[in-house]
Amino acid sequence: MIEILGYQTVLVLHITAFVFNVTLVVLADVLGLLWVVGKKSVLGASYMHWLHRMIWIGLTVSIITGIVLFSSASDYLLTTPAFWVKLSFVIALVINSFFITHHMKIALVQSFTEVTQKAKIKMFISGAISTGAWIGVVVSATQLGL
Repeated sequence: MIEILGYQTVLVLHITAFVFNVTLVVLADVLGLLWVVGKKSVLGASYMHWLHRMIWIGLTVSIITGIVLFSSASDYLLTTPAFWVKLSFVIALVINSFFITHHMKIALVQSFTEVTQKAKIKMFISGAISTGAWIGVVVSATQLGL
């Protein structure tokens, strides 16, 4: 497939999908912050579901293009610790997205003040994982040497 599209084209798609995702994640996080500080009592269901779907689409495109890029440098990448670190962060993002789906549903029907302390802690942990993993993906990608 990389021969058909060209390495640079796939790389541009990969980076574009990443920028698309980060933009949408920041937007979702801003809305979440407005909910946490009480500026929004609940979040709009249709808009949040749309954002979540778009982030999933962007993440899927990032993963598919990442697999295509990997196929052209697999021998090198498999011996590079930064690749394994990046892959771990991507896996963390995918797993965490399922928790975010659950947390998002709470924010659609309850104000933050109505949420249990236990749920709040889980939400903050999930948010920290998300933020750390997105940053980790960028930092580890810059260390790949490609």
